[in-house]
Amino acid sequence: MKRNLLALSIAALLTACGGGSSSSDPSSEQSQKVSAAELNQVKRNLSDLGYDNLSHLSTQQVAIVKKALADVGFNSGQVNYLIDELDIRASVADKNAGLPSDMVGVWKTVNEQFFLFVGQKSYNVYINDSVDDCWHQVMFHIAHQDGDDYIGEDAYSGFRFPLTLNKSSTSDGLFYKDPTLTEVFVPATVNDFTTKNICDNPLAPTKTVDVEIAVQELPQAIKLLKAGNPRSRLQWQIFFDINKNNQYDVGDLTFLHRHVAAMQSADETVVNVTDTVPNLYIAFQSQADTVSGRAPLNRAGKVTVSGNTLKYSFDSNDNAILRYIDSTTPIKVTAELIHPASDNALYGNLSLSDEGPWNWTSDGHADAYPDPIRTSANVTGFVDNVSGQVHNDSLDDQQGESKWIDIDSVKVTVN
Repeated sequence: MKRNLLALSIAALLTACGGGSSSSDPSSEQSQKVSAAELNQVKRNLSDLGYDNLSHLSTQQVAIVKKALADVGFNSGQVNYLIDELDIRASVADKNAGLPSDMVGVWKTVNEQFFLFVGQKSYNVYINDSVDDCWHQVMFHIAHQDGDDYIGEDAYSGFRFPLTLNKSSTSDGLFYKDPTLTEVFVPATVNDFTTKNICDNPLAPTKTVDVEIAVQELPQAIKLLKAGNPRSRLQWQIFFDINKNNQYDVGDLTFLHRHVAAMQSADETVVNVTDTVPNLYIAFQSQADTVSGRAPLNRAGKVTVSGNTLKYSFDSNDNAILRYIDSTTPIKVTAELIHPASDNALYGNLSLSDEGPWNWTSDGHADAYPDPIRTSANVTGFVDNVSGQVHNDSLDDQQGESKWIDIDSVKVTVN
């Protein structure tokens, strides 16, 4: 199973074919000749990688296969011949394909070395690595349904694997099957899953993700009050819709930067905005609400402040989960302040410029880009991100009066 988790190289397996002879004229009849043995070897190697139905590939997968064939020595004429003979072609993913409600939830093997977190449109596979004390993780989108088989497409590599529901009347288990492994899973809960880091993926390219959130006013410090109700909280979040279904659900990612009174030792604590670091979370929340909770991934990002702009920086060398974010991943940003209504008095020795204008009468304040403002655990209303594009939000459109959380603009850069 780990071989698949490390984003297998097609070219490495196809090397056994030996490739074809080169020709100065790729369109000539001679240059297109491929032996029956080579044809069958290519088909076997693709099958070993999970490419069983070659007419149901994604456009990206077809491009990967073509490049792999060229890399092992087949010229362009031979590549086209193989593509035609093997009926290798892209198909549009079945947008209606979704897992039935009795599959949605948390599943584990009896020895708890494998976990599945299953939503209606995506699922995540976790395999325990006891040596490095981390989880190998792969995220799948539901791309196609074939009878009782639900074909999951690896969100990173594009490889496809079947997930089969056991409909036996004597078992409520779930069968997981890929080209190298079959496992039986039993029902589990989030609490069964031991939170630890995601293992590094040495074959994944290094990637950085920078998020800039500008607000109308940005405090340098905030006093957190534990006594009374409500307890103080100031936070900014950016949600990444990894499976692109306009829901924050299984396998989606969150950057979360928050200051919470309950996490402080004293009843009244003044903290700087940069005192806490942003964390990266992966969701275990399903559309059917049969899964709750989320696992913090312990390697945090960095935060810097320039004027009224917060800039968060994450690096895939520090957290391998970042490989799933790209320039096409939809985003949503929310900001929230819970704080007792102010009497416009200054707190302690802080100046007005330190703590911002205390001129509100509401206890709760919130804003989001794009709307709607988040009102529950269900997050919707994502916008397509283009790397480096500045997304402008309307000012003075927040709930409550505080300008600290009135989002001005958002920019996400993926490199």
